[in-house]
Amino acid sequence: MFQRILTGLILFPLAIGVAYAQTAAVTPGGTVTAGQAVAPGSLGAIFGNNFAAGIASASSAPISVIASINPSSAPAGSPSVLVTITGSNFASGAGAQWNGLSLNTTFVNSTTLTAQIPAGDLINQGTGQITVVNPAGTASNSFPFVVTSGSPLQFLTVAPCRIMDTRNPNGTFGGPFIAGGSSRAIPIPASACNVPGNAAAYSLNFTVVPRTSTLGALTVWPTGQSQPNVLTVTSPDASVLANAALVPAGAAGSITAYSTDDTDLVVDINGYFVPPASNTLQFYPLTPCRVLDTRNAAGTFGGPSLQGATARSFPVPSSPCNAPASAAAYSLNVTVVPQGPLGFITAWPTGETQPFVSTMNSYDGTVLANAAIVPAGTGGAVSFFASNTTDLVVDINGYFAPPGAGGLNFYTVPPCRLVDTRNPMGTFGGPSLGANSTTSFPLSEGSCGIPGYPAGQAYSLSMTVLPQGGPVAFLTVWPDGGVQPFVSTLNAFKGLGVANAALVPAGGVGSIDVYVTNTTDLLVDTAGYFGQ
Repeated sequence: MFQRILTGLILFPLAIGVAYAQTAAVTPGGTVTAGQAVAPGSLGAIFGNNFAAGIASASSAPISVIASINPSSAPAGSPSVLVTITGSNFASGAGAQWNGLSLNTTFVNSTTLTAQIPAGDLINQGTGQITVVNPAGTASNSFPFVVTSGSPLQFLTVAPCRIMDTRNPNGTFGGPFIAGGSSRAIPIPASACNVPGNAAAYSLNFTVVPRTSTLGALTVWPTGQSQPNVLTVTSPDASVLANAALVPAGAAGSITAYSTDDTDLVVDINGYFVPPASNTLQFYPLTPCRVLDTRNAAGTFGGPSLQGATARSFPVPSSPCNAPASAAAYSLNVTVVPQGPLGFITAWPTGETQPFVSTMNSYDGTVLANAAIVPAGTGGAVSFFASNTTDLVVDINGYFAPPGAGGLNFYTVPPCRLVDTRNPMGTFGGPSLGANSTTSFPLSEGSCGIPGYPAGQAYSLSMTVLPQGGPVAFLTVWPDGGVQPFVSTLNAFKGLGVANAALVPAGGVGSIDVYVTNTTDLLVDTAGYFGQ
């Protein structure tokens, strides 16, 4: 089992105020019954059911604990899968269960069981819960097993296009705004952006225009699935903010957006994923690399600043970042360093008409970053337009090109939270990230079902920082085991929560490294990965 590795200063919080949902609860008799809810304020709710069960059942048999399952995912349509369940306090005769139904189980020893998940449980994409029940009837904690999309997907670009703007008159892709505490389905294939009905995932940009003093969270997921515990955009001070996301398609190709508070929502698209065809593209990860920085001396990838109401083109294949001329689109991280208010910045393929979309906004002149998949234009170049004068920093972490050696396909998973450092101490929980520290997260060992290398070679992530008492100058993420690159993933100079997407190559057997300049909590969510 990999452990979190932290270097530098670490600040340990004195109190933990976040409880997480459990699927088993302690009964008065000291047993744990699957499917019962944990009472608010109980030991189970505050510290987790294993803690409470351990106290309540001191005079009975020890409660089994599942620490890991290998494998923890399988593609939809797979034949039956044999899983190894590792943990503690397994008794001879213990049986594993899938969503409460018994599995064919073999007892190896008190720390290891094997169990067969039948093919009938692996037909459709989703998440099943595995528990271990000892002969006395006591049940362990539950551990998720994720059934992934199964089918490999490849990318097709579209001319950047506006799907939806709720500031417009009422309609399917117009108003009204999303009221706080409500959700709204967005039938993307029915929009005017020429997205086909067989699209299985979308490359989107979400911009929130809050209508109240704060926006806690905007969450997006495939229509028809349960609302997940993930975050797409947050705006604590009601700033207009954007974040990109790769979102699996739901029922009839629709996605659903939920907002905690009243907000207008603008949705743009730059591509989608479909089953492989003669014209589709694979993803090729690159070591994160800085393509341009207009704060540097004047040059092709340096100064001058991008002047207000003007556009500038950058020939990405000519940069030192090893993007080939065959690249049809780039996975970029775009950071603006405004010299005053910035109404919007737009990225698009050089040689095409500037589209009516925005990549990000910074009305108060704050340094902000947003991920973007940008199709390559004439000579492989991309163009940027800024409404107001700003410096521009662009990093790259991969590109899309015709299938070939090293090319990766996309696989969706139900949107899922991988890391939340507000939770109790653990590999994917606390402590908070300390200032000037690097933390390693073995994502393939998490509960979201994304595999490690070689099945999973890059991850589609959403990174959210929740600063503790001050700014976070920058956060950088890169493959574990590599040298920290000279790039940034996001900035939080206002000391408020902010989210940004990233396509991150997998290091080691599926780990990423995260560096932060200042103390912060971190959320990491996913909805898919790239692999063979």
